[in-house]
Amino acid sequence: MLCFLLFQFPLVLDMGPYTADGKSVRYELVGMVVHTGQASAGHYYSFIKDRRGNSMSNETYGKWYKFNDTTVEEFDMTEEAMATECFGGKYKAKTTETTGFGESLWLALALRLRMDRSSWL
Repeated sequence: MLCFLLFQFPLVLDMGPYTADGKSVRYELVGMVVHTGQASAGHYYSFIKDRRGNSMSNETYGKWYKFNDTTVEEFDMTEEAMATECFGGKYKAKTTETTGFGESLWLALALRLRMDRSSWL
């Protein structure tokens, strides 16, 4: 049985409510792999946030990039853009005889979450 429930993750995740002492532990999303298509076939691409150096030494620090086969382009990672690119947005695929599904299958995985050092202070 397939389940077409929306699964989202925030750009910053606070795990404090899930810790024994309730202390705030924040993680920042810095990369994602996205799969479009079906379980048997599809296409993968990724989003990666530039974390080299700091904003003083690297003018692209904190910017997101979309890596799709042979192209790399800057990407404005807003909540709406993330919903469209990573969770399918409001797009509905036509039902085909081969799949019988009315919605495209999307899968977005968080590659790595980085601890926000400001939560240590």
